[in-house]
Amino acid sequence: QFEELQFLRELGFKVNPHFQLCGNMEEAIAFWKKAEKNASKENYLVDGVVLKVNEKKYQDVLGWTGKAPRFGVALKFAAEEATTVVEDIIFQIGRTGVITPVAILRPVKIAGSLVSRATLHNEDEIKRLGIKVGDTVVIERAGDVIPAVIRALPELRDGKEKSFRMPIHCLVCGTKLMRPKGEVIWRCQNKECRAQKREFLYHFVSKKAFDSEGFGPKIIDQL
Repeated sequence: QFEELQFLRELGFKVNPHFQLCGNMEEAIAFWKKAEKNASKENYLVDGVVLKVNEKKYQDVLGWTGKAPRFGVALKFAAEEATTVVEDIIFQIGRTGVITPVAILRPVKIAGSLVSRATLHNEDEIKRLGIKVGDTVVIERAGDVIPAVIRALPELRDGKEKSFRMPIHCLVCGTKLMRPKGEVIWRCQNKECRAQKREFLYHFVSKKAFDSEGFGPKIIDQL
């Protein structure tokens, strides 16, 4: 692998200059720590380094899983964190009727993107975090992709914060919500719920399903 990258560079291909042949795990970890320290100096976003087996014959023996090589592993950097305020908690209704609380955040820039909302997953997660509307919270980009609230800062409260409560009825169709025994999710049981049907259509035309080019949520909303 190392010689291949050198050869590609000699042929004139653009190769990332930050690669190194390491003789042991200590050298690999030192390279990872150095890369994390210098990550902010690069002119592109980077969230980790990849550790690979160097010998091609061993790569071939190790092979691949369905999605990734067995001869390589990502060594991620610590996720970037930022503080912001939970301005509201709203609820999304999925195509299967699951009610998901979502934090509406005071917009904050993190890992190169402006973040204004983050999923709170379920009622139990909100109780675990102890979040109230109006709280100052710490957020991170999990894998530098998905914004996540990782903790609240109750010491910064001024008394104006509001406690969170799950709704009793669906906010769209009014059907009484149900929490199945042994589960953490609340669900709208009405199969005719307009919110569920809309989410179903979003999924139907998405890349994961029929991949209907040019037909997405905005047009569904208009129709």
